[in-house]
Amino acid sequence: MINLDKLRPINFNLNSEIKTRDAIKFVKKNHGFRKIIVCPVCKSKKKELYIIQNKIKIVTCRNCNLTYSEVQPQNFDDVYSSEDFLKKQINAYDKTRKYRIERFAVERIKILKKYKKKGSLLDFGCGTGWFLEEAKKHYKVNGVEYSDSIRKWLKSNLGITSFKDIAQIKEKYDIITAFDVIEHVPSPLNFLQKIKSKLKKDGLIFIYTPNIDSLGFSYLREKNNLLCPPHHLFYFNKNSFQFLCNKVKMKIVETQFKGLDIGDIYGLLNRQKSKKTANFLKMNFEKLQEFVDRNNYSNHIRFIIKNKN
Repeated sequence: MINLDKLRPINFNLNSEIKTRDAIKFVKKNHGFRKIIVCPVCKSKKKELYIIQNKIKIVTCRNCNLTYSEVQPQNFDDVYSSEDFLKKQINAYDKTRKYRIERFAVERIKILKKYKKKGSLLDFGCGTGWFLEEAKKHYKVNGVEYSDSIRKWLKSNLGITSFKDIAQIKEKYDIITAFDVIEHVPSPLNFLQKIKSKLKKDGLIFIYTPNIDSLGFSYLREKNNLLCPPHHLFYFNKNSFQFLCNKVKMKIVETQFKGLDIGDIYGLLNRQKSKKTANFLKMNFEKLQEFVDRNNYSNHIRFIIKNKN
């Protein structure tokens, strides 16, 4: 069962907004932003406005259907390597670590076990390591984490070795996971090419990312906590991700739609004191979200991908 009190407390939306605005201010104060002129995947200049969020334009490519932020940080350390970022990550995730392991990590391991019973696993963007804490019971694990402060925390608190950049890694892995990562990177195309280079020939990649063709994005619009540049820079749907896979000569072998659309809507309404509707969503969350998931309209989408033969 999903516990909305843990995952979407009454201050969740407000804290997300503050975190995003603070990140924008910090980037501007330090190295600033650079403008993205062409689509980072297909290089097309043809685009249309999707939404303006905190004065940042988010546009959709007319050629490959990728939605992306028109600006990116000049230096990603401005976003991910401060001590303040570590504190916010731990505050957001570590307080619910046990719950996240039991509810999400165990489920993801079951999906992976369908394809690989054992072997080596690399978790890209491992964060505070709650998934790796469960995964190391089944696989030999390492992580990749851009934040210097979080990598130090991982080693001292969980004994997990992680790398700042995938280029530092010499070995190849049976499984590479990237949960809520590809939307953060400077180039999804380069990212997928890099992690593919660290994959064994018969290995698999498990990617989890927001789905822009979803109830959550459609209903919440600018109030959507997932629309948060400079943290989230890219927004995929099934078609744009398929286009990306074709570019790197990989194939999708499984697609799942799973989300927290109802939870995110509940979180906003709960904050806005719309108690009657919020309580209805909370009481009927599982049934409503299952309906959304079954109709492929969830705000997250999962892909298992492999090399093309």
